[in-house]
Amino acid sequence: MAPSVALTRLLLAHESAEAAARAIDDALECTPDAGDEHQQLLAMRELLRANRERCEWITQVRRTGLDTADGAASADDVIRRCEQLFDWAVEQSEEGSVAAYTLGDARLFEQATAEVVAELALLGVLGRDRDTLEIGCGVGRMQGALASLVRAAHGVDISARMIAAARRRCAGLPNVHFEQTSGRDLAALGTHRFHLVYAIDSFPYIQRAGWAAVEHCMAEIARVLTPGGDVVIFNFSYRGDLEADRRDVTTLARACGFDVLVNGEARLRTWDGVLFHLRRAPPSPLG
Repeated sequence: MAPSVALTRLLLAHESAEAAARAIDDALECTPDAGDEHQQLLAMRELLRANRERCEWITQVRRTGLDTADGAASADDVIRRCEQLFDWAVEQSEEGSVAAYTLGDARLFEQATAEVVAELALLGVLGRDRDTLEIGCGVGRMQGALASLVRAAHGVDISARMIAAARRRCAGLPNVHFEQTSGRDLAALGTHRFHLVYAIDSFPYIQRAGWAAVEHCMAEIARVLTPGGDVVIFNFSYRGDLEADRRDVTTLARACGFDVLVNGEARLRTWDGVLFHLRRAPPSPLG
């Protein structure tokens, strides 16, 4: 696990950056100086010291109460809470709001984004003749990065403040487009329009709205996807059960007529996102 990812998890589990720093110091006293764990802890401590103010807002996520999952909440309540969470988060840190593990550091943010772009390129899902759509685009980091690599880079998000930030950050890129959505469907985006639909750490929030919401989201993705188009998901859930994620993705793929090409693999170095790659079969040459 990258030190920045480990530090982010630690921050989310503590009430303040100071408390997280004490936890690191306590752990350092109990680990051998020459071990990998000791070196990991040293790297985490240095990241926290260099980004202390940026780290503090991550610990505030718990205190907002917006990032908690309530099994009794309705889908509409979950969507509302997620919208409020992301509106709040983007005001704290634009970079951190979409990739907390970058700690709001612009260098780490660019590095993590470039790694995701490189993975998409390796999957063969990019091209100057392709129109792309990101579900949960945040502040438009991927659209800005893909603008020169695809014909059109679209993004949708439920957060008005994130969409505003995305439009500002990508101003001047004529093939980049953003739209705020309800979080319930992709009704405004047409049918059979996109060659690639992808989601980077947004499906876990759809999961919170219930299985019916996940099924409907995948059906909507299938509707807007072109024949032969690709679906890429980084992180399907936060439940910590990869085999369950793989089974669910396979079930959804079958229901929507997708082939599963990559079923839950961790390929990134800067982030622990798990990759799923699905593809819709192209039309038969015989019609």
